[in-house]
Parts: sequence; C-alpha cells; structure tokens
Amino acid sequence: MGITGVDSLLVSRDNGLPLVSLAQISQKSSYRLIAKKSAGITDPAQMKGKKVSTWFGSQQFQVLAFMEKNGLDPKKDIELVKQGFTMDQFFNDQVDVATATIYNEYHVVLESGTKESDLDVFNIEDAGVGMLEDTLIAKKDWVDSNKELAVKVTRAVLKGWNYAIDNQNETVDIVMKSVTDGSTTREHQVTMLEEIAKLIRPEGFTEKQVGSFVDESFTRTADIALKYGLIKKAANLDEALEKSIYEEAVKVVTK
Repeated sequence: MGITGVDSLLVSRDNGLPLVSLAQISQKSSYRLIAKKSAGITDPAQMKGKKVSTWFGSQQFQVLAFMEKNGLDPKKDIELVKQGFTMDQFFNDQVDVATATIYNEYHVVLESGTKESDLDVFNIEDAGVGMLEDTLIAKKDWVDSNKELAVKVTRAVLKGWNYAIDNQNETVDIVMKSVTDGSTTREHQVTMLEEIAKLIRPEGFTEKQVGSFVDESFTRTADIALKYGLIKKAANLDEALEKSIYEEAVKVVTK
C-alpha cells in the first residue's frame, strides 16, 4: 500500500498496472496561482501574454485547465515556464505568475517577508478545475487476497489523520523530532498541518467522512487527465475506486 496523486493512479491504470484507490486522503486541490500586486494581474484574463510557471510531469494540467476555464489558450496566450522546487523564479521576477500549494510554497513566499496584501491569489479549486491529489493505493490482486489487512491499514491511516487534525501541536512535535536540522521550522510545520487539515477534512466533513470518495471530484480529475492527454482512454472509476475497503474501514474509524 502507498500514497500517490490521483493523476498518477489514473496513468498507472491507463498503462495496465491494476492499482486501486482505497481511500481519498485530500479532498481539494492545494494549488494556487499567485502574482505580485505590482504585476497588475487582478483577473485571470490579465495573464494573457504573461510568463506562468508550474511544475511539469503531470502537475501542469490543472493550471492548463484553469487557463481554458478563463478563456485563455494555454498554447498561445501564455508562456508556460517549468517551475523549480523553490520560489526563486517568482522572487526574482523571472515569471509573472507562479504555482504554489497552499500548505507549502504560498507560506514560503509569506515567510520571505511578502505580505498577503502584496499578492493576487487565484484558487484552482474555486475555479472548478482542481484535480485530486493524495490517495491511498494498492494493487487490486493484493487487495483481493488481503482484504482484512487492507481494511486495517486503511482504518489506521484514517484514524491517524483524524488524530493529527485534532491534536496538531502534538503532531508537529512528533514531526520535528525526525526532521533534518535546519531543513524546516516548527512554525512552517504548524502552518503546513493547519492547511493540509483543511484539504483532508474540509468544512462540513465529519471524522467519518475523512478518506471518502466524492464522485464529482474524481470525475473532474479524470476528465482533465483525458482532455490533456495524460491518459489515452477514459478512466473506469468504478474499477479504480475500491470503495468497499473504505466503507468497511470507516465503520469503526473513530473508535
């Protein structure tokens, strides 16, 4: 069992690897597009002719979908730039718009001294083109042969996330015991957990809904993956989602 993005799950299945999702950990896209106020981009339409950076691989597709949703042709109207794993391009004005996860890079920018009031922020999820991220996976044949274990591990993961969300200071204490000295700060880890908690147990979700499958979100993710050629054929979500494991695991997840 492991964790991957739903896009990777769909690609694996498209390539013949029979992976299935046992629980959907994150319920919303963490992606934001950010621009400095000085760039004068207060509306997505104003990104036309601008340099927009994002991560490549399979990470760029919700950004492309965001552009099209707002009437921009991502092949003609913007210059798409490969983004590194730091925010240096944004800090150095090498790009006009950058991609940031709400739990990490966005706060890296704020921690650099930039104020929220100095930024224009565009929410991919709110635009209706967010792709699902972390999902709990296993091979289908393994699940069929190890259903009881799959249920137990899934239950443990869900209980662990609920505990982490409800006991954030303790959770960060545990994390800080394992980090490499100088690689992060407690303050940053506190912020990361606060933001990730909102993605895993968003407003309106109960403890027992953590890890649940929202069909609309999966369909949107699969549709975007197909539209931009990440997968070659339409995903069969009935086969990709092993809902019975989640349903069994959640029966006692809060006990």
